[in-house]
Amino acid sequence: MPDPRAYGLVETEPDGRLRRFREKPTSDEEITTNAINAGIYLIDATLLARIPTDRPVSIEREFFPRLIEDGIPCFGFEAATYWRDIGSPAAYLAGQMELLEGRVKAAVQPAGTERDGSWLDTDVEVAPGAVIEPPCVLGAGVRLEPDSRVGPYAVVGEGTRIGRRARLRRSVVWEGVQVGADASLTECVIGAGVRIETKVTIGPGAVIESGAVVTADR
Repeated sequence: MPDPRAYGLVETEPDGRLRRFREKPTSDEEITTNAINAGIYLIDATLLARIPTDRPVSIEREFFPRLIEDGIPCFGFEAATYWRDIGSPAAYLAGQMELLEGRVKAAVQPAGTERDGSWLDTDVEVAPGAVIEPPCVLGAGVRLEPDSRVGPYAVVGEGTRIGRRARLRRSVVWEGVQVGADASLTECVIGAGVRIETKVTIGPGAVIESGAVVTADR
């Protein structure tokens, strides 16, 4: 990581053996490594008995450091592959956009078939005048009403309806959402079952909880 301060750091020996864990150093602390604690853990089953069962235990703050203190060999592997923390809505949205950009080489592909740079699942309805600007992913049963426009960079969950002349770009919309006519959605995340009424504008950074109803200013 170019700047690993937002994450837990892992110091290793030349052979990969773990030397120390450091949790999110402050701006005043020296950065001794740019390797962070992330990915998949392979733990010998016998070591799991060291984890108390009567209270919460932090793997990175307690379990792994104690193994190191007790001299139990622990090793890390630095992978030169794509990785992203999606622990915030902004990071989640960015991760979705990077998937659409093709920055992530994943074995799993979106459901459905690829058409002109976008993935469409079964029973997607595209009315006359509606436009899908790639790259996009549209789930099963999505309906685009006349003159609506989706994309570029949009993920639309199954059963969602995009109303007449509505505009959706660089956003993730979960399943069963109703987007009203002339609405505009940009760089936002919309939860499942949301109803967005006519002429509503939702801008960058917005996160709408599932089941909400969004109305335009009167």
